[in-house]
Amino acid sequence: MIKASLNHFHINVADLDRSARFYRQALGLHEDFREGTMLFLSSHTHQVITLHQTLPIGAAGLQHLGFRVDQGSLEEVTAAAVEAGGKFVGRGEHAPGYPYVYVADPDGYVIELAGASD
Repeated sequence: MIKASLNHFHINVADLDRSARFYRQALGLHEDFREGTMLFLSSHTHQVITLHQTLPIGAAGLQHLGFRVDQGSLEEVTAAAVEAGGKFVGRGEHAPGYPYVYVADPDGYVIELAGASD
């Protein structure tokens, strides 16, 4: 039997420092290391997002990145994302008690922030 698990997301960004600042301030990610034009960030659960400064940028089929809010409210994290340079996109519920908010990062990548069910 073959088993695999998600290791990381790798996205292209226009400005490495701007995007790193956004992901640190908006989602609490921390910088692991840099390698040339790439920056590796991780969360407290060790999931990794790799930012790669290059052009052109764009979603190229990527619908969104999903993050679960483990600390703070959806409203607090949404406000932090907007304050960090992101843009509010929308909100809703997948089912009763499963709220979400969509924000866009500085390059326009959509991020789903999922709240915990009550």
